[in-house]
Amino acid sequence: MPGPYESAKAQFVKNWRIPGEADGEPFEIVGFLGYRAPPGEKEGDWPYPAWVIALAIAAGGIVLTAALGLPLRRREGESKRSA
Repeated sequence: MPGPYESAKAQFVKNWRIPGEADGEPFEIVGFLGYRAPPGEKEGDWPYPAWVIALAIAAGGIVLTAALGLPLRRREGESKRSA
């Protein structure tokens, strides 16, 4: 999987074709799918530094851990009270 700096490079994705028929005559639409960076943007230009992305991923992991861990901690406390 390409990293964030590689995703802005121009690249070929795949060829495609769509068959059809009009007035009994067969035809085919042929094309390709590719990517090219917008004008004025350099290839490999990424709007965020790598440390910002790493920090956002770490923060998301902490929030997810807390969201999953707090309900479990509360359940442990409830079972001790009822005993």
